[in-house]
Amino acid sequence: MIAKCIFFNQGLRKLLVGVMSCVMAFSVALAQADYTTTSDMFTAKRAYEQASLSPDGGHLAVLTRANGQASLLIFETNKMEAVAALGTENQQDILRFWWANNERVIVNLALRNSVVDYPLLTGELYALNVDNTRKFAVAGFSAGDTANYEFLDAFSPNDKEIRVIRSDIRNRRNVELDLSRPVAYNLDIYKRYRRSTGTNMKDKRLEKPYSSPYESGGFVADNEGELRLAYEIDQDNNLRVSRRDYQADEWVEYDFSAPVAIEKQHKTNPIVGFDAENKGVYFLGKSQYNTVGLFHVQLESGEIRALYEHEQIDLRAKDLIHTSDQDIVGVNPKGTTTAQFFDKTHPEVGRLRGLANAFKGKRVEVLNYSRQGKHALVDVISEGNESGLYLFDGSSNSVSFLMPANS
Repeated sequence: MIAKCIFFNQGLRKLLVGVMSCVMAFSVALAQADYTTTSDMFTAKRAYEQASLSPDGGHLAVLTRANGQASLLIFETNKMEAVAALGTENQQDILRFWWANNERVIVNLALRNSVVDYPLLTGELYALNVDNTRKFAVAGFSAGDTANYEFLDAFSPNDKEIRVIRSDIRNRRNVELDLSRPVAYNLDIYKRYRRSTGTNMKDKRLEKPYSSPYESGGFVADNEGELRLAYEIDQDNNLRVSRRDYQADEWVEYDFSAPVAIEKQHKTNPIVGFDAENKGVYFLGKSQYNTVGLFHVQLESGEIRALYEHEQIDLRAKDLIHTSDQDIVGVNPKGTTTAQFFDKTHPEVGRLRGLANAFKGKRVEVLNYSRQGKHALVDVISEGNESGLYLFDGSSNSVSFLMPANS
């Protein structure tokens, strides 16, 4: 049985216990660091599980956990003052969140169970504004639709919608999902409907449905927000991709120059995203060493390039170094502090190298960029007091300390 989840406001003061804010400036030198590290820093517990800048860079959202209870906090980045919060109660959990626009955050709910690292998804999406208002369910059981919703992307035609994948639930007691032939929709995240007998919430909330040509898999939108691709992993663990022809109202499958093999751990989401020119996509596939490597496929020509392969390292999406225009220029594999850049011609590589060198001997991750690329949220992992979140200002090549990693 899917449990109904209700948020309550625990109060900003209570949620902010142990959260510090101060500002510390560091100049960024444009040089590449060359160092190794110990593994102690990677096992230390951190005060936040997820953090992300708003599209305009004006706010910071942070997912924290205290005494087993998850909380989402929103800060103004210029003052680091908390302006909004969402908390959970009983067995509720917050799995992840996304910025839909500059004022609204979408939250993916889950239920805690005996397996702590794998909470039970409820398929519900909630939302709140940065002014701490309009907290309500926008999809799923609590919104009057007994289905599972998966967030796809926020760059739909307008800021009042997000793109989602809706799956029917075959068995509500065991939350068995019908994952056959995925369907993508635009979901209005501002309309709030009252439940009434006989009202079909799905018809009221969802627009522009696009069914996948495949029996399973998912979708990929380009950097302009257009739903471009559908994909699946076939029975031979090879990636199949089709493009959407909107004029003909049909899907057209690409014929790649070679089979695209995908390792089992990345079958659910192998495509990382489009390149800056929207002409090709990056994907995590099976390398020549039978590890997970990074590849790029030019969609029209079918040409496949290996960008990074290693005999012992299995890459994750989190290990990839993105630029503000969505190109991938390097990797920083888990458990290391030395970034490796394979595209040294990109104009932002010098800046990214300088950012790594400003925190020599520490792991530096760019979590996300503001929409114009002016600001970036940087997570520094170290054994010392420099560990935490920083705001990078591209106009001055400087970083400011936002929040410590330790509560």
